[in-house]
Formats: sequence, C-alpha cells, structure tokens
Amino acid sequence: MEPSATGPEHAIDREQVWMLISGSIEVTASGRTETVAAGQAVVLPAGAMR
Repeated sequence: MEPSATGPEHAIDREQVWMLISGSIEVTASGRTETVAAGQAVVLPAGAMR
C-alpha cells in the first residue's frame, strides 16, 4: 500500500498472518490499534473486524 493509504473496515473468514519486511503499519482490529514494524508479524484471527 502507498503511505497513508487505508482500506475499508471488513472481516476475513480465516486467520491472516502478515510479516513486515520493511517500513511500518498501523493496524486496527477488533477495536485495538497497534503499530507494527519491519521484522514483526501481525496475526489476525478469523472474523476479526479490521
């Protein structure tokens, strides 16, 4: 994604795992916001609103 880009709020029916290889992102899921940087992972459970 381009810097400052956002996506629509939605849920996925399966677990998602994202591993950042560069930069950082801010992720809001199920009402909680975290900043994730290169070398860290995000694990979103199935059904979580993102």
